Amino acid sequence: KVDMNFLAELAKKTNADDKVIQNIKNANTARHVSEIIQENNVKGFFELICNDVYKHMKKHSENKVSIDVVLFNFDGEVPSAIPITQILVNLTDPVNLSRKSKERNNKRGS
Repeated sequence: KVDMNFLAELAKKTNADDKVIQNIKNANTARHVSEIIQENNVKGFFELICNDVYKHMKKHSENKVSIDVVLFNFDGEVPSAIPITQILVNLTDPVNLSRKSKERNNKRGS
């Protein structure tokens, strides 16, 4: 089950407006949330998801393995990825995270 309140809280961290946050809380599926995020150009949301996954997996693995997190959308595109080398990125700046994600995606496409 998708926790819409959790996803709404992540959107708040990106400074999404109240209407977007309410729409996320009322969404029926994770795909619907993704559409809301993209339609409203919410920067940094997918990066925050990847960052949370990364932190949980590092803890779960007791820091014994390298972890890369790649988020795919329903079209097979990568809206965000967090390789191990991104630890040094300022994780409190969603705009910076979004820019870094785009840079990585552009490098992969070359």
